[in-house]
Amino acid sequence: LELARPRRLVAIDRSHKKAAATSSIEDFATSRGLADALMIRGGVDQGDRTRLAEIAEEAFADEPIDLVIDDCSHRYDETRSSFNVLFPRLRPGGAYVIEDWPWAHSPVGTEPLEGFYPDQVPLSRLVFELVLAVPGSPGLIDEITVDPGMVIVTRGKRQIDGAEFDVADCSNPRGRMLLAPLADAPSDSAG
Repeated sequence: LELARPRRLVAIDRSHKKAAATSSIEDFATSRGLADALMIRGGVDQGDRTRLAEIAEEAFADEPIDLVIDDCSHRYDETRSSFNVLFPRLRPGGAYVIEDWPWAHSPVGTEPLEGFYPDQVPLSRLVFELVLAVPGSPGLIDEITVDPGMVIVTRGKRQIDGAEFDVADCSNPRGRMLLAPLADAPSDSAG
């Protein structure tokens, strides 16, 4: 907030409690004359599409968003829901960052072999869906940068109907087939 000086910075957290850290952030913003640019909302499940859309509308109205940093649940369904709501609101050239995507994939030869949370759908599935959307929906995504800690998705110029957008619909059947559970792989409840 202090370095970039955005017109609006919105932070959401699942916790309902007004943590001491939130008060400190608000106090800091006030002391720097930045309180009007800061909006913090607690008690928000990132998978709640309706609530995310309400917050985005309250904060930005029809103005496009420059940057989204998703460092929330790190769960597939919730992160995908957030992406489906917020990515269409990005301006062309805007960036959507997904933090900590590789939690399900331990380095080869290390423990645990199955990664963390073996009962959860890996967030890497969303990364694959995003990669498949590049050829499947030309102009939707200009670039994807994948590194060991985050994925950066740069929005293309293609028009998106935010009400109907679902990244899973942005690849052709052959691409979606790559994401289907294999007979010898653990079952995937997300399809």
